[in-house]
Amino acid sequence: MTGRRAENRLTREDTTALWHAVKAMADILEATRKLEGVYPEHLAEDEAQLARARRALRKANKLREEMGRRPSTRAERPQRTIGGPKP
Repeated sequence: MTGRRAENRLTREDTTALWHAVKAMADILEATRKLEGVYPEHLAEDEAQLARARRALRKANKLREEMGRRPSTRAERPQRTIGGPKP
């Protein structure tokens, strides 16, 4: 693919980069939880943001998979079976 269509296509590398970003966010939140003087109420907004990021990543992965499964526009040839009649 070239040009504009290639730019709009969601690739595995894109979703991998998103996964790394979500993982980094989770690691930072976990380290923040371990700090003294940080109360769970302070982390509620960050936890909600992490949950939204994880949901978005799942959606992106599903979208990428669906983009890869688009039906072909060319006609499919019937599958040959071993020893069976030739089409």
